[in-house]
Amino acid sequence: MANRSDSSKDEREESSAKRFAARAEDRDQTTLLRCPSCSKPVRMGELVCPHCGADLNDRGALRTHYITGEPLPPRTWTAGEVVVAERKPIVLEINGERLSLPLADVVTLGRRYDNAPAGQPHVDLSRFGAEECGVSRLHARLRRKGILVYVADMGSLNGTHLNGRRLIPDGERLLRDNDELYLSRLRIRVHFS
Repeated sequence: MANRSDSSKDEREESSAKRFAARAEDRDQTTLLRCPSCSKPVRMGELVCPHCGADLNDRGALRTHYITGEPLPPRTWTAGEVVVAERKPIVLEINGERLSLPLADVVTLGRRYDNAPAGQPHVDLSRFGAEECGVSRLHARLRRKGILVYVADMGSLNGTHLNGRRLIPDGERLLRDNDELYLSRLRIRVHFS
């Protein structure tokens, strides 16, 4: 009788182990992907196949075309004034021409275009060769907060640089008098008049 009880206990344990293994296999099936190069299983979130070294990053889904050419000149941070007198215009110097910005709390810079689903920029830079320089339609934003002015890239394709340093999209940086902005390859000098 003891043998029979031991044998049924062994069968139950074996059956339980098989069910656990089957569930683990099912779990692995749902969390493992196949490498497109070698077809071996890889874990979700892996950036490189551990078997063949293939790049698994999903960068191919969105192809971007960047403006190429000489890198931007290296710059150091300027020590210009950070304060703008309230209701004084900010002036952009582009290709030797001065452009006064509207007196608003938020001003967007970019290129005007027809049928804009996301809206038009407040300041159209098309006359300065913005399209040829790679400026996006909604490229950068200047925001007044009291007597300070901040600049942010609006997720543009070719980026915004402040004094030679690329801005993180939607990350605001303090703007100073005499700072140098690059909207892609369009060089802009900022003046607090």
